[in-house]
Amino acid sequence: MAVNLTFALSDAPLAVLDAEAEAAGPGAGGVIALPYMLGEKTPLQDPDARGAFVGLTINSFSSLSLEPPLVLWALNTGSPSLGAFDRAQYFAVNILAEDQVELSKRFASPVANKFSHLEVHAGIEGVPLIAGCAARLECRAAARQNGGDHVLFIGHVERFGYDAQKRPLVFFAGKYLTAGSDITS
Repeated sequence: MAVNLTFALSDAPLAVLDAEAEAAGPGAGGVIALPYMLGEKTPLQDPDARGAFVGLTINSFSSLSLEPPLVLWALNTGSPSLGAFDRAQYFAVNILAEDQVELSKRFASPVANKFSHLEVHAGIEGVPLIAGCAARLECRAAARQNGGDHVLFIGHVERFGYDAQKRPLVFFAGKYLTAGSDITS
């Protein structure tokens, strides 16, 4: 079974990261909070001890390869978070659920501590995994490429998890939406 990651997730293996992505059409995308831990390895219980968490909302996300499992996302070269992600060896992709609109807005804003009062769990190398998301990908940084006014980040998916009971949040034409029902039957 192949599905588009931005709209639906299934119990299929990592193959869900690819096939049929082009069928989604232009413009619509899932809402992703992409956090990273800046600084030395720091326990999640005390993120201010030697480092801080950095996170942002993105909508420029795509699967790139099934073998090996790779994903791609882009960040504007003017982003204040660019330096942190340039140095990141690992990062998490948190695909927000339909009930996390306010969280998406928080991660899209310039607020200083986006992780304040937020339940997170430690992923690979301590990357923060946000509770309540529709899906989470834990990635090792594989490559970076300049692309005009953006930097493309390629991540090797080391671990993938999802909640089959949650529907992903979608952003289209300046509005938050929920993913619709399956129309392929």
